[in-house]
Amino acid sequence: MFMPASWYEDHDHAPFKIIAAFPDLNISKKILQKLLQEISEETFNSITVDGDTSTSDTVILSATGQAANKQVKNQISEEYLIFKKSLNFVGSLKMGL
Repeated sequence: MFMPASWYEDHDHAPFKIIAAFPDLNISKKILQKLLQEISEETFNSITVDGDTSTSDTVILSATGQAANKQVKNQISEEYLIFKKSLNFVGSLKMGL
């Protein structure tokens, strides 16, 4: 979504967040995508500053699968819950301007 130039002149400190994460966790694509959607709703899709919601958030999440661990195949495993908590923490970080 692009905003007209006049919008940026009035909102020169519009909030945005960029996060790229490449964990070596062995996790199924389906579970990872579901987790990313859930975390995004809780963190990225809620950023506002002075009533302005960010239009430029970017999240890149790609599990490399290089870990020698057993594949995470469900959302109740201990590994999944630990990873979700960590990812939620990263997504919730407040960045200063």
